[in-house]
Order: sequence, then structure tokens, then C-alpha cells
Amino acid sequence: STPKVLFYTIFLPLILLVWYGKGITPPDDPNYTIYGSRNDAGQQQQPSSGGGQRNNAVNMTPTISPNAASHPTVSGVSSSAKMSHGAGRFSNPSGKRPQSTHQRGYIPERAQVDGKIAMLRKNVDEQPFDVKSLVELANNLRNRNTIYAEGGIDDKEAIWCYDRAISLLKDTKKQAAQTGAKDQVALVDTFLCMTTYYLGLVWSGSDMYEDAIKVFAEAQNYKCEPDEYINILMKRGYAYMIMGDYENAAKDYFEMYKLDKDRFLQEGLGTVVRIAESNADVIPGGWNWIVNVVEKDLQRVAHELDSAYEASLRELAAKKLQKMHLALWTYHDKITKDRDSAWKHLEQSQYFKQIYTMSLPETETEHYRGLKEIFNVDFIQKIKGAGNMSKMPIFIVGFPRSGTTLLERVLDAHPQVAGLGENSIMNGKVGSIRSQLQDSYGHGWSYVHQVITTIGNEVVTLMEKRWDNIVDSRLRDGEDSNEVKPTRIIDKLNTNHRNVGFIHMLFPNALIIHAARNPMDSVFSAYKHDFNVEYPMPDGSTKNFDNMCRMNTAVEVYQAYRDVMDHWESVMPGRIMHVRYEELVHDLEGVAKAVIAAAGLTWHDEILNFHLRKQAVNTWSSTQVRKGINTKGIDAWKKYEAQLEPMVKMLGDYMNYDLTTSHYTPSKGNF
Repeated sequence: STPKVLFYTIFLPLILLVWYGKGITPPDDPNYTIYGSRNDAGQQQQPSSGGGQRNNAVNMTPTISPNAASHPTVSGVSSSAKMSHGAGRFSNPSGKRPQSTHQRGYIPERAQVDGKIAMLRKNVDEQPFDVKSLVELANNLRNRNTIYAEGGIDDKEAIWCYDRAISLLKDTKKQAAQTGAKDQVALVDTFLCMTTYYLGLVWSGSDMYEDAIKVFAEAQNYKCEPDEYINILMKRGYAYMIMGDYENAAKDYFEMYKLDKDRFLQEGLGTVVRIAESNADVIPGGWNWIVNVVEKDLQRVAHELDSAYEASLRELAAKKLQKMHLALWTYHDKITKDRDSAWKHLEQSQYFKQIYTMSLPETETEHYRGLKEIFNVDFIQKIKGAGNMSKMPIFIVGFPRSGTTLLERVLDAHPQVAGLGENSIMNGKVGSIRSQLQDSYGHGWSYVHQVITTIGNEVVTLMEKRWDNIVDSRLRDGEDSNEVKPTRIIDKLNTNHRNVGFIHMLFPNALIIHAARNPMDSVFSAYKHDFNVEYPMPDGSTKNFDNMCRMNTAVEVYQAYRDVMDHWESVMPGRIMHVRYEELVHDLEGVAKAVIAAAGLTWHDEILNFHLRKQAVNTWSSTQVRKGINTKGIDAWKKYEAQLEPMVKMLGDYMNYDLTTSHYTPSKGNF
């Protein structure tokens, strides 16, 4: 009968997908990232956004072998013309799968991941009506982008897969309804919620938050499992917060609190604190509500930690306590100005974070050592003449919390400049650049030059495509269609300071801007912020990773950063434009004019009103840059000078940093 056919061709494969899919879905905490994503706090990884506790493990290893027998096609959908429109709002979910032109080369540590995706692509091309293959391919594309920070290279393909799966599921739901199969209708509704939620993760991961908000809202129209519904609330609330819509963000998180208090404490509290820092009035009860929520549960959660025998339960309780004490640190630091209480809670927060977090500063220093060996004066001379000669890319680098977000917003206010957020295309290419260069060395320097130029051309193309996707998103949202194609596109990621050699190699004429800040303000600001990275372990599990939650490791990473910046200056003197944060804050117009001139552009007075522009800012500085220029961050560490004396001693000679804003003029023939 038709209900049985529907069960065996759609519902059973989708049930299996949910079981197996839990192992390949990345963490959804808005403060979490996977290895290689954004906001990496000066470590070898970097930042995603969103909500969900139950999908903590990232397992990219194939768990079932896709084949024709195990992937039945959708019954009753015989042609693309019958497909409903999906949620991704691309105009053609029924067409062919977008083909990726990105050349990664062979990268051993990710060969299994790439091989799995190649297999799934083949399945989708051969069985385009197989919902399970579509969703599994999209999940793996999304995970690879998150794990290896590829800058959203395959986002369009992932969106197409999810959109097509949603369209097929809608048709299946309609057919089930026509036969009176109510149970099947409810089951398909659950899968529609899940798949639409996954689609929203791609949009938010691409920093296209208005699209994400609409997709998450659509997901709520379906029958969602309780955990999935909370995921949607958290992801949408985070997107609202990034867009500056604090009132709607607070509503979503308040509803999350009512549904699951423990998940709120673990995954939602940090974002609510950020909302309160910007506008506590949108939270019912304001700061008093936050403090009451935390203080009434501190003892209960502390007991959970003391009584936990399993490591996973102990880490879960420690994470909640870390978030709770961090909220109280912010409250006393910003509101009561009680420095002793504030510092006590900051220390407690870091203590609990260290229970579930590891720090690996040695990986950072070892990485820098290898870069210095490769990019010496001789190598710089040998690659001279290679690369893409365009001046279109502008790269902003620096230590976390050094003013890179502010600098990007100032530049982005120029009508010919476009910022792409922290979804760095360049950072996502470094692995394949290394692989392709290694393969080319045996063929002579002429061939190496050819490879470098080809890669540079590809990165520019990918940056332009990402800008086109942003424009498409704005058009779908009804914004002004008279977008001027930018002549400069910003690729900003703090940790690209380690990739300056690669940037120069691919783009010898591109402007590279280094944002620098007072050493103690930089390190203390990074130390007190809640950076989180999920680090993949050899056994396939993940471990929380943060170099900044310990004073000594934060200082070690900072010193390594300063050393590598000194190295770039020694092998390529004058190649980098330095912008001092304190000078930018005190003399916005003067420094901004110098930066615009270095980019080869003419000045526009509206740049000074950068903070009034509508733009999502997906960094820890998002709530600050919307307020415009202020001097509160200068010498902020001195409020806790006595408590930070150990950090001062650890920094030693690195406390001295007389770098000033440089008036950059592109040199010719020096490199």
C-alpha cells in the first residue's frame, strides 16, 4: 500500500539519518567553534554560532555504506517539475547540483573527509531524489567548512542539497496527507524541522543572519523535537543578537530558559550577558534577573560537579559553573564596579573552564617555527613575480581583541570596500596551498610560480563569489539592489598573522594591515573572554581547547604572535601597514584617511559614521563596534593592576611595544 511504500522509501532511511546524523553534526553553541573556524583566540583554530547540546561530537567517519539498495528514491516524485520550493530561497532547487571548482589538492589529514564527500556527491548525482544522500552530503559539506575554516566555499552546494531535500519532503508530506497517513505526516514534519534547521546553520555560518532568521522561523512551523526546538531558539536568538535586534534575541533566550534551564546556563547565558551589556532593558528584570538566575542555582550545580563520577558529567557541570561565574564577573566589572568581587568570579570562571578545556601553546610556537624556516629572505626572492597582482584583497590581521573588527568596519564604510566578516577565504586555503606547493617543488621554480598564480587567481574568484552571495542575500531581503561592485574586498581573521607569508606569496600587491594594541590590554582582554574551540582528538572525539583561559598560555601565545610579526618585518620590511589601536581611537579621521590612502582609494566623509551602517558583525566585538569610537578599552587592564602583576612579569620585555601607525606606500621591487 502507499503508506508502506512511503515508510520504506522515506521514513525508515530518514530515521537512520537522524541516528547517524547525530554523529556528524557540529556543536551549535554560539560561543563554540570547530578546529579552524572563527574567533580562535590566537590559536591554530578559529568562530561558529548557534544552539544545541546533544550534537557535541563531530564524527566524519562513514558509519553506513551508501549504495543503491540502502538509498531508495522518493516514491511518487518522478520529475523535478513536481518539487515544491524549499527553504533556502535559491530559485532552482530542482536543477543540477552546483559543481565545486575549488581545487584542494591532496591533504593527508583530511583525505577521509574529502573521500566521504566525493562518494556522497556521486550518490546525489546518481540518485537526485534520495533525501538521505542529499542531507548527508550537505551535513558533511557544512562540517568540513566548519572544521577546516574554508570560508564557505561549498555553502551554495550545501544550501542546494538542503533546499532540494526540503522540497522533496514537502511533497512527501503532501502525498501522505492525501492518503490519510497521519503518523507519516507527523514524522515527515519532524524531518522537515531538522533539515530546515540544518539549512539555517549554513546561512548563519555564512554570516547571512537575516536569511538564517527567516529559515529558523520556518523550521518552527514544523513538528520539532524538544531539543531541536531549543536549538532553533538559540540559533535564531544568536542571529538576532548579531544583527543588533536585542529585543527579539532576548525573547528567544528567555523562552529557552523556560524550556530547559540547564541548557540555558550552559549554552545561552553567555549570549544573554552580551545582550545585557548592550541593552539590559530588553531583558525582563534586566541584570537583576540574570544575577538571580545564576545565584539561585550556583550551589545546585556545584553539587552536581562534586557528585559527578563520570568525566563527561563533571565537565558538563564545570561548563555551567564557568558560564555562571563569568556572568557574575561581567556584572560586577560593568555594573557594580566591585573589583574584588569581579576578580573573584573571573578566577572561578577560569578555574572551572580549565576542568574541561586544554591549552596547547606549544603547537602555536612550533607552527611559527616552521613558518620562519620556510619564509626566509631567499624564499621571498625566489617567489618574486608569482601570484595574482590584483590589489582587490585587503587582509586585516592581529592578535585577538586588538581592534581588527573596528578597523574592518571603518574600511567597510567606504562605498568601494566590502567586508566579508570572519569567514576567511584565505585561511581556508592554507592547507591546500601547502599541499599544492609541496607537489610542485620537484618541477622547478617556473612551475612553482605557475601554481602560486593559479591559487591566487582562485582565491580572488572565491572572494568575488562570496560577495555575490551576500548581494543575492540582500536582494532577497528586499534591500537596495543598486549595489556597487567593490574594488576592494576585506579578508579579516586575527590569526591570519601567521599566514602573512602565504598572503604575500599569492598577492604581492595586496594591502596587509596589522592591528596592534597595548600588550597588557591585548592579553588581558583575550584572557577574560570566553573563547571556545572544539579540537578533534585522534580517537574521533573532540576536546574543548582555549589557549587564553590560563595566564601563562595566553602570554606564551602573545609572545609567539609578536615574534612572528617581527619575522615578517625582517624578511619583508615595509610590506605590512601597521595600525595602532590607540591612535585609531584617538584620531579616527587621521588614521582612517591613512588606511584609505594605503588602499589606493579616495576619502569619503561618511566613513566617520561607520557605526551607523546596518551590518552583521559576528565577533566578540560586535556589541562594541555598534557604539562607535570610545576610549574605554585603553588601559582597561589597570583597573586590575594588582591582580595582573603575574601577567606583567610573564610578559617581561614584551611589555614594551612602541609600534605606531605606519603611512604605508606600496614598495616596488623590494621583494
